[in-house]
Amino acid sequence: AIQPVIRIVDSNVNKVSHSPRNVIASIASGSGTLTGTTTQTTAGGTATFSNLAITGTVGSFLLRFTPVGIVEVTSNAFPLAIGAPSKLALAKRAAGAVSRSAFTTQPVVRIADVGGNTVASNASTVSAVVSAGPVLIGAATVTAVGGVATFSGLCLQGISGTYSLTFNDGAFTPVSQSIVLVQ
Repeated sequence: AIQPVIRIVDSNVNKVSHSPRNVIASIASGSGTLTGTTTQTTAGGTATFSNLAITGTVGSFLLRFTPVGIVEVTSNAFPLAIGAPSKLALAKRAAGAVSRSAFTTQPVVRIADVGGNTVASNASTVSAVVSAGPVLIGAATVTAVGGVATFSGLCLQGISGTYSLTFNDGAFTPVSQSIVLVQ
């Protein structure tokens, strides 16, 4: 990824070399988090950033660079695109578990990038398992379509209690939820 280089210049756009000055990077526009070393010290009037990264909602971003004691500057707009798949996320939690009846709300699992954006090109196979106790009935393995694994017809059979449903695709850290089973 291209990293920003900030040059301190005078009104005629001539680089100004002076004592070291901190330059602080921040997000000026866009919904996300800026990580990395967000403060750099100038050397010869130039501050070079090397590990800035943004995670967040896909869209257009602007960065703001504020040299201490000097007028700030804002970058040109640039896009934040969907990243590589990196995690599972519950889009809809299963609910309404009555023994031997389909959940009133069926679970939906998204395959997401580090920023939480659904990776529509992903077609992972996601499996659901229940903690010890009841039996999970129905199609417990589904293939994601458009980065989304939508379960249907799942139910539990067993005694009343609170249990854990875990969703796993074998590639990323499983995601779990609690569900209350009633008779």
